[in-house]
Amino acid sequence: MPAATDLLAQLLAHGVVAATVVQLLIRRLPITAPALRLQYRVFALALPLVLAPTLLALAPFRHDEWFGDLAVFTSARWQRFTVAGIGLRDLGVWTFALLGLLLLLPDVVRLFVYWQRDRTADREHVPADDVAVVRLRGEVADVARQMGVEPPRLLVFETPAAVLHYHGIASPTIVAARGIAERLPPDQLRAAIAHELAHVRRHDVAHSWILLALRLGQWFNPVAQVVGRRAVQEMEWEADRVAARVTGDPLAIARALVSTARARDTEFLGLLGRSRISAVEERCQRLLALDPEVSASSRTSSKPELALTGLGLGVLLFFVR
Repeated sequence: MPAATDLLAQLLAHGVVAATVVQLLIRRLPITAPALRLQYRVFALALPLVLAPTLLALAPFRHDEWFGDLAVFTSARWQRFTVAGIGLRDLGVWTFALLGLLLLLPDVVRLFVYWQRDRTADREHVPADDVAVVRLRGEVADVARQMGVEPPRLLVFETPAAVLHYHGIASPTIVAARGIAERLPPDQLRAAIAHELAHVRRHDVAHSWILLALRLGQWFNPVAQVVGRRAVQEMEWEADRVAARVTGDPLAIARALVSTARARDTEFLGLLGRSRISAVEERCQRLLALDPEVSASSRTSSKPELALTGLGLGVLLFFVR
């Protein structure tokens, strides 16, 4: 147990430092291109999982007493202080681990619930000649053609919730509630479909599974959970922006979000499920301020720049244990 706690402490320290440095870079450079922001956040989540075990195997001397004088930060010294007989480092590690689990588990449970619901939808889908299905299929094909995307498979089923999302990596499938074609006016339905096809074009389901795997690897780190959630939130913002540019009507997405939120639906336009009121408000504010004729900032960062960031972080984290 002490060895496990020591490794968790190092992983936790590395994760916090990496996430903090990357967030500062994103804000100060700034890095505004969504694809590049995603790369940096994935890097921040993956680096501790790779670097800490590597350093443990290749540089065991980092745990010697003399190295503590060179280290920028060492959590081992916190063990000199105790609370109810428990070392302060151990108490902090397991407290953070509990917070990490509390942030991670709701998203994992939600994904499992939606996976189960999609299985039910596959068995209880609405017939292809249904009026709502025909309308949805026509809108999907039309918007996909406009966006230059191969029309994905469409699966429509009966549910009172305003469901509209896509799943699948090798074979993308848009899953929709039959009632959503009746509930949303044409402009809002078109904008919602454009949002989902933006996810398809950017392969966001694959990105979301990568983020979830990295979050599971850092289940004990609440900062990593926040970074992962932020990355998914930014994917939603980018899909909103693309849909607004394609349709020329950002207000249509905002109206669709508000109408479904008022109805207290369980899901709409989200990879990880329920849109909290604060998240809906933030997305609507961004949409209201969005000029659909203006694309996202084109600032890019070369792979050597990302590699240099990794090298700098690696050097810094060598002295963090």
